Amino acid sequence: MATRIRQLVVSFGQGYAGLAARVAYTVFDISNAVVLGPTGAGVAEAPNEPGTYLAAPAFDTSWAGRIEWTIPGIAGVYAVDDYGRVLGGFSTIVASFGGDYHGLVGAVQYAIYDTAGGVLATPTAAGVQESAALPGVYFAPVFLASTWSGRIVWSIANRFGVVTIEDFGPGIAPVTYPYVPTPERPDAPERQP
Repeated sequence: MATRIRQLVVSFGQGYAGLAARVAYTVFDISNAVVLGPTGAGVAEAPNEPGTYLAAPAFDTSWAGRIEWTIPGIAGVYAVDDYGRVLGGFSTIVASFGGDYHGLVGAVQYAIYDTAGGVLATPTAAGVQESAALPGVYFAPVFLASTWSGRIVWSIANRFGVVTIEDFGPGIAPVTYPYVPTPERPDAPERQP
């Protein structure tokens, strides 16, 4: 197994400066298995950026998954990175709705659009899981073709206006994604992201 050192970075902001001894991260692979952590080993604060923390663990060169950062003892402070996304293979997509939207597996869904606005995946909850450590953070494994670029739109069924959008890939242009009717707004027009 070949390994490579990965530079991991998280910025909690200046209000969370001086906490390198408490910052921890957990690394998950595409199947949601823990690869490393939770650990604070090797975490250091960036010298010129208070509240920004760095780590440099070694991973298998083919690793793709997500990293969850926390500051144990400080509730509600966390970050998630879907680092290692691989086009032309399975990747982990991640959405953070926040703790107010925890426990909604089955209602949280994602859709995938290309840069022309074409639908590659209609809204689905297939494979969506919630992080055990970070309430309101959801993820799913998806296959992304090596030539894909576009938009991933996460939403919560029957919760109009609760969405998170991620543009990904080269050549990203504004995309209009279709309106998905909800009981609250069955006749609303298309939304612009």
